[in-house]
Amino acid sequence: MIHCLALPVALSLTGVSLAEGESYHWLDYLFVGIAAVAVLYSLRQARTRYIRFSFVLSWFFFAGSVLLKDIFPFANLLTYAGSLMLILTHSANIRQSRQNKINASRSLAAGETVAA
Repeated sequence: MIHCLALPVALSLTGVSLAEGESYHWLDYLFVGIAAVAVLYSLRQARTRYIRFSFVLSWFFFAGSVLLKDIFPFANLLTYAGSLMLILTHSANIRQSRQNKINASRSLAAGETVAA
């Protein structure tokens, strides 16, 4: 989730202005690209299908909303839905990863072998 926090901070430090009326559509595409890289990385790390599916589905919501926002007035709702899904999926993936580490530690402490 570092990419979610780092980009707004970096933009504020570089002085990028997002004042009303200025064209900042490039920023939407930048976020879609960063989200795509993050989702691809997360797909390699996620261990369950529902987490992988949720990452991909939320990215499609997010990317679709950016591509369709000039055509459909409701596309902003897709942006919020996709972003919320990405946040929730990140949280579920982190929680699951921590639980897997705890279970692996307990198994090792009990003398069991754990498959990598």
